[in-house]
Amino acid sequence: MQLAAWFYHVGKAGRGASALLQVEYTDLRYNLDAKSLLLRTHFDLEEEEALLAHADVRQFVKRNKSLTDFQKKATSNLIRFPSGRSS
Repeated sequence: MQLAAWFYHVGKAGRGASALLQVEYTDLRYNLDAKSLLLRTHFDLEEEEALLAHADVRQFVKRNKSLTDFQKKATSNLIRFPSGRSS
């Protein structure tokens, strides 16, 4: 996860995304962080099909009872207001 985040922040998001897709997360926080990073990556790279394929995050947040209110709100904000790309 940290390597993928580093790739994202240095402008090599595609390399980080491929690393994220190869890992199976058992920890809820890492899973949510990875999903969020994948969404930002696909948005920044303008990969519409991949973005839509990973848009299941909304359902993940609604169905997962283990998430804190803060995690739910932060993830919902990410879905509504994607950041990282300037207009």
